[in-house]
Amino acid sequence: MTYNKITKDILTAIIDIVGDDAVITGHDGLEKYSHDETEDLQYYPEVVAKPRSTGEVSALLKLCNEHLIPVTPRGGGDGAKRRRLTHNGRTAHNDGTLQ
Repeated sequence: MTYNKITKDILTAIIDIVGDDAVITGHDGLEKYSHDETEDLQYYPEVVAKPRSTGEVSALLKLCNEHLIPVTPRGGGDGAKRRRLTHNGRTAHNDGTLQ
């Protein structure tokens, strides 16, 4: 399957879903999401989205599915769940902030 990059329009849609304060796109901000504590691997995602509700998660997944954008869920980044790193650089993440 061929996946798509996050375009300006898709990024705008992500921001519309979760809010500007819940989206990370800058290299420095993405660094901590590019690795976990299991190995010396580093893969930068294209964007990190931090949904605050199940409705936002659902809307993000629907958007990404419609546009063939891969999604990698993320917990605390300690590696306990093993291999929650993106290998394609085009992944939106949920960083586990939902409670």
